[in-house]
Amino acid sequence: MLDALANRKTELEFENQVLTEAKDKTIALIQGAQEVRDNLEQDLAQFQVEQRAISSYRDNLQERVTETRETLLRLYRSNRDLEAELRRIHLSIQQRVDALTASVD
Repeated sequence: MLDALANRKTELEFENQVLTEAKDKTIALIQGAQEVRDNLEQDLAQFQVEQRAISSYRDNLQERVTETRETLLRLYRSNRDLEAELRRIHLSIQQRVDALTASVD
């Protein structure tokens, strides 16, 4: 009976050692997972900061593009009107020159 108890004690001590090692490994795994989670949370926070900055930059660029297009459109229309006016002036001058030249002949 003492031998059986000694064997049982040895078995229990071995099982206790196995459980302690398993618990230590589990704790190490949990700590590693927590570190990964913390890093991912930091990455997410940084990503969100960068995403907001990029969105703001994009919106700023879009506003500048819109303003530039409007300016170019106004300049195009102004140039078109000036070109038409120059044609009218040129035609008027040409007609005067032709009239003067015809009267000299």
